[in-house]
Amino acid sequence: MKTFFSYRTQPLKNHRIRLILWVAVLLLVTELIELHTNFMTTGLILWASSIYDHRYAIFPPVILFLFINSATGRTKLSALLVLITCTAVILASNFKITHLGTPLTISDIIFFAQNIKENSIIFFQYPEFGLAFLLFTLSITTAFLRTPKKQSTAHSHRLACAATALLLTYAISKPAFSESQPTTSNITPSDATDSFYQLSHLSSENRSVLYIIETFFTGTDTHISLPQRLHSTTFKRGSQTPHPVLTHAPDILAILEESTFDPAILTQCSQTSECTQTLMTEKHPGESGPLIVHTTGGGTWLTEFTFLTGLDWRTFGTSGRYAPVSIAPHVQDSLAIHLKRLGYQTIGINPTQGNFLNARSAYAKYGFEIFLSRENLDIPSNWNSVEDDEIFSKTLAAAQALNDGRPQFIFVLTIKNHGPHSGLNDYLTRLHSSGNALKKLETQWFSKDRPRVLAWFGDHQPHFSYPLPKDTNYLSAHGGDKYNTNLMPYITWYAIRDNIHTEIQRNKPLDLSYLSQHLLSYSGLPLQAHGEATRHIEKACPQGAISCPNRDLRDEYLSFRIWDLKEIK
Repeated sequence: MKTFFSYRTQPLKNHRIRLILWVAVLLLVTELIELHTNFMTTGLILWASSIYDHRYAIFPPVILFLFINSATGRTKLSALLVLITCTAVILASNFKITHLGTPLTISDIIFFAQNIKENSIIFFQYPEFGLAFLLFTLSITTAFLRTPKKQSTAHSHRLACAATALLLTYAISKPAFSESQPTTSNITPSDATDSFYQLSHLSSENRSVLYIIETFFTGTDTHISLPQRLHSTTFKRGSQTPHPVLTHAPDILAILEESTFDPAILTQCSQTSECTQTLMTEKHPGESGPLIVHTTGGGTWLTEFTFLTGLDWRTFGTSGRYAPVSIAPHVQDSLAIHLKRLGYQTIGINPTQGNFLNARSAYAKYGFEIFLSRENLDIPSNWNSVEDDEIFSKTLAAAQALNDGRPQFIFVLTIKNHGPHSGLNDYLTRLHSSGNALKKLETQWFSKDRPRVLAWFGDHQPHFSYPLPKDTNYLSAHGGDKYNTNLMPYITWYAIRDNIHTEIQRNKPLDLSYLSQHLLSYSGLPLQAHGEATRHIEKACPQGAISCPNRDLRDEYLSFRIWDLKEIK
């Protein structure tokens, strides 16, 4: 008599059913654990080795093999599937490191799967990656379709594999459920080196197979880790009383310039006229200077999040890495929300796909009433062919068409200067084109007979610049004498101008988390509820709250914003 675990030859259909049932049981157990522990995970086998260093990265593949073998009874097939999977992870991670600076993680797979149609553009932009994905899919399919003449794994063997897999998973993951495990992020000054880039520190020096495998299986944390809650702080809430729409309230256009930084920060450019960019050197009325961002070589969505919320994404530990997915749903206050309270129409414009990295949903949570993506603006799907001038023209046309009489806050991202870059010359050519487009936009934006503000800032340095030597005198030349030179890979540029002011103001290096309050102040608008607290922390910690040497003050500030003002819930 055949049973569910029968070792006799059975149709492939039954193997699939057993495998599906095993996976279902595993997911059910995972969900029960999540329900009773608030420990967010995508499956036990995916994070099992996260509490160890990469010497233990062998555990996830071993557990995966044991589960597949116990479900199918096909030892060779199980080993082959694990081998194909790990090989694909290693190749894909090395490809991603080469182009974007970070290895592949489960989170990347999840984001891709959420909208395959939208995100499949990556296969057209990087054909070699598409070919590799096709070969991987064919290999997995071929392995599954090959049905052996007989099964060699007996009933007792399968049970032993299943039991071993469950026990091994429990044993290595048990510390994760310990009550002594901290539930708040442990922020230290060393975080100024950027926990996002910890994922890619192996990009140039170390592409260890075990490290890549461990990174893939453990880069899945979307559980929000909040700062420590203090029962009392020295900070006070600012006014959030709604203001009527004022006739003198300026329209505000804020532009996130993709991969834009001052090339003069590079040693090879410090004395080279070809590297001089008028975006950073022209004397314009307004405020401008170096900007300290919190990611390098990639992570535009992190700069976007910090600008709009005024909160360094590292505040939330590793869960902040994918802020549009993990943090955005919990945002209760932001620059756009504040301006909407003041009577502004809020419009977000993104030249990529609307669902890329959860953008459409995230922008709604950030406070944008209207969100326009590539599909809405009829922008080509090939990012490298989209000129900044085209985005700006469509932005101005949309602003005019959508104007309902309220002052407007428009936030737009550019894409022309997105990597990969073939080198410095390629980058300078694109940057020059972006600069010309920005000058043209400025003329058009200020041509209207009403007060208007234009702000732009670079999201991060491009990946190719990370290993290049930096001019250590760059920050001191801009008034940052006491700034840490370790910040050099995280310096871009920002500028705020309008059609009213005439004075030229050069600012010392400014941390990105303070930029939104500078923009409000420059525009003559009330600050957010945390505005005065942020002014105070900026004076005490000019390099940013996270890297503030006064840890007590930093903790008070974060507790005030998260727990007292409830900006994140």
